[in-house]
Amino acid sequence: MDYDGREDQVIDPLIGSIEGLSNTPAYRGLALAVFENLELADYGNRIPFLTFEVLADASPPTLSDILSDASGGHIHSSDATPVIGYAALGNTIAASVTPLVECFGVPLFDDGTALRSPMEAPPAEPQTEDLGATFSGQAASRFEREQTAASDLPAALSLTFYEPSRDYQTSLVRTAAGEEAGNDAPLELPAVLNATDARSLVERIIARKWALRDELTLRLPPRFMTLEPGAMVTLDLAPGSWQVQSCTIEGLTVVVKLRPAWNPFAAIEADGGRSNESPDVVAAPVTLAAIEMIDPTGEPSSSPVLLLAASSPGPAWRAIPVEVTAGGFSTAIRSARKKALLGHAMMKLAEGPLESLDLDGSAEVQLLDEDQWLTSCDDDALAAGANLAMLGEELLQFGMAEPLGAGRFRLRRLLRGKLGTEWAVSHHTAGETFVVIDPEALQPVRLPTWTKGSAVSFVEQGETGGKRAWAVRERRTINSPHRHD
Repeated sequence: MDYDGREDQVIDPLIGSIEGLSNTPAYRGLALAVFENLELADYGNRIPFLTFEVLADASPPTLSDILSDASGGHIHSSDATPVIGYAALGNTIAASVTPLVECFGVPLFDDGTALRSPMEAPPAEPQTEDLGATFSGQAASRFEREQTAASDLPAALSLTFYEPSRDYQTSLVRTAAGEEAGNDAPLELPAVLNATDARSLVERIIARKWALRDELTLRLPPRFMTLEPGAMVTLDLAPGSWQVQSCTIEGLTVVVKLRPAWNPFAAIEADGGRSNESPDVVAAPVTLAAIEMIDPTGEPSSSPVLLLAASSPGPAWRAIPVEVTAGGFSTAIRSARKKALLGHAMMKLAEGPLESLDLDGSAEVQLLDEDQWLTSCDDDALAAGANLAMLGEELLQFGMAEPLGAGRFRLRRLLRGKLGTEWAVSHHTAGETFVVIDPEALQPVRLPTWTKGSAVSFVEQGETGGKRAWAVRERRTINSPHRHD
C-alpha cells in the first residue's frame, strides 16, 4: 500500500492492527510504502534494497530549501541554486549537509543561534592609516598574509554524482589544476546533476580551493567593531575584495581574519555520455527436472543423490529456491546458478548398438530456451566424455548436433547406454526429458538413506510466500525397482 503524504491521509489498517489505532499516526506530510507478507526467502531473508520514484512539484527545490529542511530550520541560506534531487545521507545534520555546502561553496557563518548566509551590506573600506592599529604602545604590522602550500592543495579533483540522462547512474567528472603538483582528491556528491552542471561545478570547486588559499589578518581600530563574519572588505591589495571569516576584539583592537572573495564563472558545456540500460525483463516460468545417474567418478555412496536441472524460456535467469520432499523428508535448496541445457524429445529414439557409434539412429530434441545452443564434437572429444546427456533414463553422447531452428536440434553419431544405463536403450518415448550433463548447471541433492525407493518431488518456492507449481518433477530415487544398475 502506498501513501503520498497528503494532509487527509488515513491510518494504514495493517499498522493500526499491530500498533493499535490510538497509537498509530497517519503520517500526514510523509510518503510511505507498507508491505504485507513480503517473502524474504529470495533475498537471503533480509529486507531488499527498494527503489522509489518520487514526483516533485513543478519547480525543483533550491539549496536553501534543502539545507533548511535537513537541519530542521537551523541553517538559513539565501542560495537559490536549484537542485533536481539530493540524498541527505548520514546520521547527523553535519554529515547530511556537508557535501552540499562544500561542493557548492555555500557561505555560512555562525551568528550564535544558527548558521546563516552573510548579511548584505556595503563593503568596509579600511584606509592605510587604519591598518596595523594597536593600543598597547607596541608597533604592529599593517597586515599578516599566509598562503597554503601548493602541495597541500588538490592538483586534480574527481566528482561523482547521479546523471539523469543515464537513468540516474553514478557518473564521474574530473578536472586538473594545470600542471601543478599535488594530490588527487575525490568528492562524492549524492545529488542529481546534468553533465554540464557537474563539469562546471567540479571546475568551480578546484578553482575556489586555489583562490581561497590566502588568509589575511588585519588589526583595525574600534570603529570596525561592527564587522561580522561574512561581511565584505575592500583593500588596496591584489585581490582587492575580501570576506570576513572571523572577528575578535583584543583590547580596543579589532582582529579580523579574511579570505579572498569568490566569484564563480559561467557554465562549461559537457556531454553526459551513454546510459548502460537495465531493461526490465519479466521472469519466465521455470521448468525443473531431477535426474539420477551413477557418479562418473565411481565413488560409492550410501545416500541417494539426484541432480536438479532448472531452465526457463526467457533471457532473465537467476538461481531459484526449491523445496525437496521425499518419504517424509523435506529440505530447501537453491538451483545451480547456471541455466541448464534442458528440453524434451520430439520423437521416440529407436534402440541402437551399445558397443559402437550409432550411425543410423538420431534423436530430435527441443530446448526450453531457444537462444541456447548445442555443439558438435569430434570422435576424440567423444572418447574423452564430451556431450554427455540424459535422454529419458538413458545416458548417451552425441557427436553431431544439427540445428533445425528455434531451439530444435537433431542429434547424430550417438554413443548409447553410458554409465550403466544400457537397460534404458529400449525404453524411450516422445516427450521425455533431455538435459546436458554440465556440473556447473546441475545442483546435487543428497537424500537420507532411508528415502531409497520413495517418490521425490521438487517444487519452486514462490516469491509471494506460496508455492508456484510451475514445474513439479516426481520420480523414484536411486536404487528404484526399475533400475538395472
